Amino acid sequence: MEFLLLIFYIKRNSLPLRLMQELLEEFEYRLQNQPDLNKFPDGLYAPMRYVLKLPAKRVRPMLCLLSFQAFQQELTNAIYELAICIEFFHNFTLIHDDIMDNADLRRGVPTVHKKYNVNTAILAGDNMLVMVYQKMATAYPFMAHAMISFFSKAAIEVCEGQMYDLILSEQKETPVSIEEYLQMIRRKTAVLLGASMGLGAMAAGASNETVQKFYQIGEFMGMAFQLQDDYLDVFADEQFGKKIGGDILENKKTFLLISALQDAIGSDYDDLQYWLKTHHKPQDKIFAVKAIFEKTGAGEKCIQMSNTYFQYANQFIQELENQANMQNLKTYLSAIQNRTK
Repeated sequence: MEFLLLIFYIKRNSLPLRLMQELLEEFEYRLQNQPDLNKFPDGLYAPMRYVLKLPAKRVRPMLCLLSFQAFQQELTNAIYELAICIEFFHNFTLIHDDIMDNADLRRGVPTVHKKYNVNTAILAGDNMLVMVYQKMATAYPFMAHAMISFFSKAAIEVCEGQMYDLILSEQKETPVSIEEYLQMIRRKTAVLLGASMGLGAMAAGASNETVQKFYQIGEFMGMAFQLQDDYLDVFADEQFGKKIGGDILENKKTFLLISALQDAIGSDYDDLQYWLKTHHKPQDKIFAVKAIFEKTGAGEKCIQMSNTYFQYANQFIQELENQANMQNLKTYLSAIQNRTK
């Protein structure tokens, strides 16, 4: 499983490997053995089981569990259920995003709507979303209103972010700006990481002020994480198993492309425009566009921006060290920052 990849970096950063491994494995076991995923009709639940078995880093549920653990060392059945809710919601968005993108593959295997069909995928995603709220209310009945209100705000922003992404992808007359892109990824990606941490702190009984600080750490981490994804899609070391250039082939409006379009001049700009219209020479396109990204400094700017958001997250963590045990979160943040895929 891809989630085990982070363990290597955690080990390098001196966190006891056994404890983190146990936490990841316990979560994965509970996720894969949800009794609610084996109900009738199986045609609805089989696609849910399928998407949850795909390789994944499980960053969002891990942030929820570690945020809870910053206040209470002993993890409860309820907090594991809450972390599962977050992973359910994340996978609901992936199922529907793949339909909207008409994507054939996710993580190297057929997407849900390709393996089954579009109608089944829509229903499976819808069901996962409904189950999030059902499971959340069951796990924390006395906090259900507060939790659902807190989570729903983030969920709405994720939908807004997806819509904004669609709008920006179709925007032709004016170039997409870096500011527009950052606003989009904050909603589409970062707010769910923020909600994951905020919910973990809330479940542990943290004050509203502290919950908001945990949310902000997660949002900063989400911004950094997405920018890091943009960078790694082009500049990752292929020896670690990362296939590079997918965003280039799709003409995806990432930080790298937006930055290069702003800064490229002369023949570099003309070449970039040529490759944006060219689809029949994939390897040549990846090589050429990557070279333009390097020449314009787009890659360096992207990773610098990512590291800035990681620094913001670390600053908030340091501010909270006198209120909670933030060591595991600090180590996990470092592991994410040093990932290679």
